[in-house]
Amino acid sequence: MSNVTCVRGALIDSTRGILHIRKGKGGRDRDLPLGEKLLLVLREYWRLLRPEPPYLFPGEVPGQPITRTAICLALRRAGRAARLKKRVFPHMLRHSYATHLLEMGIDVRTIQVLLGHSNINSTLRYLHVARERLATIKSPFDVLGTPDGDVLR
Repeated sequence: MSNVTCVRGALIDSTRGILHIRKGKGGRDRDLPLGEKLLLVLREYWRLLRPEPPYLFPGEVPGQPITRTAICLALRRAGRAARLKKRVFPHMLRHSYATHLLEMGIDVRTIQVLLGHSNINSTLRYLHVARERLATIKSPFDVLGTPDGDVLR
């Protein structure tokens, strides 16, 4: 298994705020930004549950990571509890992560690296631009002859 189910506590670099992924999607190693809020949540999780090493998210079988099935069930329950209309599944989190990065202004090449894709076309399939954002984009035609349009020259 090569996904979040196999994250080991030792792969979290809390000083730098990095999660080291080893043999992730496509068998590639990569580093992901952890973020201060997520680090705090993980620390609280660790403090309360003290998961059995080596896995951050151990499964019911001692020495084994949580299963994909358990994650799917937890996400489905969370989606229902949040009264989401769409069915929630693990891969949706990857799509959401990529989309939010794009909306934050992160360039597509960086998103490609974070997702572990060797081909940019794989990354482009993940990127969904929110409809609200599309409505705020000005057409280059509309800014011709204006101070904003000067950058087009």
